[in-house]
Amino acid sequence: MIKTMKKMKDEKDIMLEHFFKEAAEVQISDHGFTEQVINALPEGRRVENKAIRKLRKWATTWNIIFIIATIALFFLMKGWNIAYDLLATLIATAHTFDYTYLLFWLMILPLAVVVGTVYLFRTSYRLF
Repeated sequence: MIKTMKKMKDEKDIMLEHFFKEAAEVQISDHGFTEQVINALPEGRRVENKAIRKLRKWATTWNIIFIIATIALFFLMKGWNIAYDLLATLIATAHTFDYTYLLFWLMILPLAVVVGTVYLFRTSYRLF
């Protein structure tokens, strides 16, 4: 059943690709209107309204506040001691670990954080 569904999906993909390939080749005469519009657009300039600029300003402000708060908390709580203790405990008890969980925490979770950060950064400039 799964093979049949996959075959149907492949056939649909081929049909859609063929349809859009043919549609892309069709030229619709607009008497130069498209070229005029493209030539009238400002180059390299993004037009933003006040709401977007204000939103970006607030987002930047909150980011700076949270970065400063994080650095301050790291120093107030002596984060270097916590990191050292965590590393020492990890090394001392490494022989008792189930490495599948260690692999998750050391590789997959940071990767998810990086991917999520990049996604949020990219989408924050496409809000409106």
